[in-house]
Amino acid sequence: MTPIGSYFIDQLQLSLWARTKGGCRFLLKERERDTFLKLYALWDDEREWHHQEIADFLQFTRERIRQLEMKAFKKLSYRKKQNSTPPGRLYTLLTGNNPQATTDKAALASYLNNFHKTHLPEWSRARFFRFAENFLEVDKLTNALKKAPKSPRPLREPEDRMEKIYNKIIWPSEVIYQPESCLPAFSPQRGIRPERENGISKAGEYFSCLLQRNVFYESTLERAFFKALERSDKVHSYCEQPFTLSREVYWKTYSYTPDVWVHLKDGRCMVVEIKPLDLMVDTEVQRKFQYLYEYCCQQGWGVLLTDGLHDLSYLSTYPSNPAFEQELLQELSEKRRLTIGHISALRKKHGATPLHLAACILRHNLSYRAYPTLLWRSKKGSICPALRGKIGWQL
Repeated sequence: MTPIGSYFIDQLQLSLWARTKGGCRFLLKERERDTFLKLYALWDDEREWHHQEIADFLQFTRERIRQLEMKAFKKLSYRKKQNSTPPGRLYTLLTGNNPQATTDKAALASYLNNFHKTHLPEWSRARFFRFAENFLEVDKLTNALKKAPKSPRPLREPEDRMEKIYNKIIWPSEVIYQPESCLPAFSPQRGIRPERENGISKAGEYFSCLLQRNVFYESTLERAFFKALERSDKVHSYCEQPFTLSREVYWKTYSYTPDVWVHLKDGRCMVVEIKPLDLMVDTEVQRKFQYLYEYCCQQGWGVLLTDGLHDLSYLSTYPSNPAFEQELLQELSEKRRLTIGHISALRKKHGATPLHLAACILRHNLSYRAYPTLLWRSKKGSICPALRGKIGWQL
């Protein structure tokens, strides 16, 4: 409350305790004053009483309480045109020292709304407007406020979504800063058909003002992340599907192409893998990310697994579903492995979401495969050591 707001309340209190011209008695009777103080939260407990509450307290009818309120306003209105009296000072504050203010309801309502926001935010808006309507004898000021022209909202700077995830990047012990002249020449490794649809994921392309070429994406998450890169002041350039890594597992060669490589303006580089939160706990996703992490450490680059806003640390603090987790772990101890049928039945029974399942996998160090769905226990779990070390303190 500002000094003007305090002055307003002081003058209102003085108005309620004002005396008649002769000074022999108070302008308001005690019952009228007490009713007014309760209705407008000026009583000792500073709580707004409703008409029915006061009626029950005094054993009156609700209509009688309304009549006492109107009597108090009628007596105050006798002196509101006299500037030297407290009611007159209230009238000056509520009209902005403009005697003709009550003729234009919309302008008056707009002025009162700004006065309330600036000087009396502790008073509820409905209470303030009810007082102003009765004191100024102007009806339906709240309705006039809805019709008043609204001032245009100030333009906001576009939000840099990348600011929220910069601190989630895993950087190697030795970061290599690469100037623009020494950057590797990357180009998209996979062709994408924009007309293809895969479930809820849609592939497509758009023209990048930053790169001055078309950028291809495989999902709506990728598209949103690329757009965030375009708006970020810290990003110098990026390349989707930048390179392909190969690895051998049991005499078989597997290839893996990360989602995007990003070069920051300070010279640092990072590689980002974009996955939905509930799929980040997939064993295959974690294996690929561990291999990507080892490769990026050799290059001196940062690495990140995200959905564009969150990483696995968000799942570690996600609210649990205790009944679902307890029965899931019990079923797992009996059957050792759970398929999609068992998991779907438990989710439906306890109202669990995919994030509840993912958080349970993360907290209890389970192993999980999304396609085809399979959940089991293992000594190492599905989370790779690089991510486990980053979020282990939260688990």
